[in-house]
Amino acid sequence: MTGLPSETVARMQRLAEQRTVDSRPFPALDRSIRRDRRIRAGAVAVALAVVLATGTVIGTGTFSDPGVVVPAGVEELPQTPEDAGYPAKTVGSLSADQDWLAGLRKKVAKASDHGIASADDVRVVAAGDIEDKARYAVVLYPSAEYAWSREILTGPYQAEPTAMQSDGSESSEDSVPASATAVFSVAGDRIHDTANMQDPTVLIAAPGARSVSVLTSNRLAADGEYDEEWRGLGSPVADGIWATSVSPQEHLLSTVKADGKLTDVSSGNSFADQLGNEPDLFSVASEGSDPERLRDLKNSIAVFGPKPVSPDDEPVYAATAELGEFKVAASLLRSPNGAYITGFSTSDPDGFKAGTLPAGPAPAEVMAGVRATGQNKTYAVVLAPESASKVEVAGAGAPVYNRIAVVEVSAPRDATLDVKALDEHGGEVGRITLPTAMP
Repeated sequence: MTGLPSETVARMQRLAEQRTVDSRPFPALDRSIRRDRRIRAGAVAVALAVVLATGTVIGTGTFSDPGVVVPAGVEELPQTPEDAGYPAKTVGSLSADQDWLAGLRKKVAKASDHGIASADDVRVVAAGDIEDKARYAVVLYPSAEYAWSREILTGPYQAEPTAMQSDGSESSEDSVPASATAVFSVAGDRIHDTANMQDPTVLIAAPGARSVSVLTSNRLAADGEYDEEWRGLGSPVADGIWATSVSPQEHLLSTVKADGKLTDVSSGNSFADQLGNEPDLFSVASEGSDPERLRDLKNSIAVFGPKPVSPDDEPVYAATAELGEFKVAASLLRSPNGAYITGFSTSDPDGFKAGTLPAGPAPAEVMAGVRATGQNKTYAVVLAPESASKVEVAGAGAPVYNRIAVVEVSAPRDATLDVKALDEHGGEVGRITLPTAMP
């Protein structure tokens, strides 16, 4: 490729090889999110590989290296913090505390496993206190492993740099991380006390965003749908940085939008907070139900939803069943307006499924179901009306035990399943349709 500097050609070659040969899995232990493997980065890599293989330069526009052309339709990645939308100087209430900032740079450089050459390479984008509740920092740094990394740290109010802890990082091999992200935390997260759920806060880094909002309420309506309410956070600390306290419910929901789009979220002890709203399934469980499976089910409902369970959502039924080695637990909760929340826990790879139903039928008349797989078989798992004694689906049938029927079916993944519940005389007492299997 004539006309390109040799160092540019070498960098392009490395990038293309890294995208095709040296793909690494997500490192879960340090909670880092390697968004460098996103589609747009892949598009750049493919285009670069074409350039390397053919010697042909396509498209219009320029990279930061002179003479290199950006492929048409590919977004140019930010190469400096300012390009990414970060403030040019440190912002926040600690922006003038040079001793504290120097201490934080040293801590980050020492703790990083990416190979930071010097503490001076750590750029503190923002640092300060959120009222009298928490201290936060957002830092960027280049390293031997990545072009740039972004790290968010939190700590107790007025914490020394050594007391700040990482709450998530994002790294890129060829640009400055600029995606919106949010970190919710409570006092217990900041002082390593899982029982302390006081002083919830949120820190949001959303370079280039003009507005952010947090989900403040998510109520189940009578039609079985959720009504959402959002609260705008107002003025940022600086462009792209918001740091403020939130309500316990906002922390529990831990959902943020930046310019109307959902962001990535890290939420310290919201797991423990949701467990405080575990439904009491044992009080409504049918006789003979497996307590271990019910325990797993109520934990799953509390943590995974379909939305955070309110203490006002009343358990009205729970039971377990099994077909050979395939084990099932099912539950039904009713909201104050009469809508229902269903929960199914199965021994298939998906494990847990939940949903909602509109108000109308009495609890004993409710019918719901899910499609599940296990041991290379497909099952229809059905919570039948109380009067049902048999369930039929796709030409197969199974008896109802404790309102649960597990039917092994033979049907294509792209086929819906019509399910009928029959009473002891063969009369139909309920009918539902299960959707196609996920691709």
